[in-house]
Amino acid sequence: MNWEILPTALISTAVFAAAIAAIANVVIAVLSNHRLKMIEKKHKMDEIEKYRYTHLYDIILNWHSYDTKIESENKSVNTIASINLFNRILDNKGRYNLVKPLVSSKYTDNKRKIESIIDKGDNITLQYVLATNENTNDTRNIMKELADCSRELEKELRKMINQQLEELINF
Repeated sequence: MNWEILPTALISTAVFAAAIAAIANVVIAVLSNHRLKMIEKKHKMDEIEKYRYTHLYDIILNWHSYDTKIESENKSVNTIASINLFNRILDNKGRYNLVKPLVSSKYTDNKRKIESIIDKGDNITLQYVLATNENTNDTRNIMKELADCSRELEKELRKMINQQLEELINF
């Protein structure tokens, strides 16, 4: 038996084993790094979802705190009702502007519907302003349209927020 080859074979085997271990360590490090990035991404998404949920829930919980305050000193009931009617649609537009960036992009249809209701409300408001000096029947009809539009806007806005909250809870 040739003993002179044995040290060379042992050293070659050790170098080969070290190379395999180094390659395995690099692969493990890459996989660990990828897993860590995924965990960080999920954590970031969880924080975003928590933020969205918290703010949407706050808007629903404090719905009436976003209403415009009406000073009723020396004003008739009809004047207060008219002011309240106009403020209602404006308050809902304000709520929508708060909610819009918090709602998922998959609610695009809901957003479009709400925006079309807002446009309709703006047009009705303009009609009312133009008709205030004219026939009172027209004015009453326009006020009724504005009230209906405002109710529809509030209903759709609440529906969209509640759907988003439900989705965030089940996320």
